[in-house]
Amino acid sequence: MKKIFFLLVAALCMQGAFAQDHGIFIISYPMAFPAGDLSDYISNTSFRGINLEFGKEVKPNVIVEIETGWNVFYQEAPDQVYTEGTASISGKQFRYTNSVPILAGAKWILKSKNNLVPYAGLGLGNNVLRQVN
Repeated sequence: MKKIFFLLVAALCMQGAFAQDHGIFIISYPMAFPAGDLSDYISNTSFRGINLEFGKEVKPNVIVEIETGWNVFYQEAPDQVYTEGTASISGKQFRYTNSVPILAGAKWILKSKNNLVPYAGLGLGNNVLRQVN
């Protein structure tokens, strides 16, 4: 718990430092939905995760950024018999998959006079997955 508190305080302090130089630092809570082959293995939505974004304004209204995060997909499979070759075992299966996306991207921000700030963004990257049974 102390580590989480320390990280949050450090992140809030860093946000002020980035704001001085037209940079951004965002911590967000993402929900993730399994897709493709992962949805065949785990069908539950992930409510466990964190995202971090670091960005720099390179031109007025244009921000270049790096984004990373972490999501944990979890599902409990019912008690059943699992067979591999000539061996069989029965029991519950707890399925975990850790997902770490790493993206580089850009955002184009429309300046407005009210509190609503619309933007369009594009990102390109990789997603590292680790499956634990």
